[in-house]
Amino acid sequence: QFSTDVAGKLKDTLAYESDEAKMKRQNDEAMNCFKKEIDRLQNELLLERQQQEQQVRNFEEERQTWQEEKDQVIKYQKQLQLNYVEMYQKNQVLEHKVNELTAKLTPPHVEEKKQWSSSRLERIESTEI
Repeated sequence: QFSTDVAGKLKDTLAYESDEAKMKRQNDEAMNCFKKEIDRLQNELLLERQQQEQQVRNFEEERQTWQEEKDQVIKYQKQLQLNYVEMYQKNQVLEHKVNELTAKLTPPHVEEKKQWSSSRLERIESTEI
């Protein structure tokens, strides 16, 4: 009977150890799954951060390009406006000279034509619009 008791106790101990080993193995498997999931999520987070940083860089580059193009257009428009004003002033001087020369060459009895002053031109433009 002693051997049966020892055998029974040994069997219970082995069963207990077997249950403990099963639990440990299951815990280890669960921990490995959790670690893998954590690693996967960390990698996914890292990828999202890198993509976000790249998007920020791309946006900043696009904004910088847009600003440079805008500045260039404004500079070009200012130059065009300056050229227009200079041309208008030169044209006014030339028209004045032509009128003076015409007045010298035209006999006094010929009816004078209406001169195209800038104010007369502006009145005509405003009525046409």
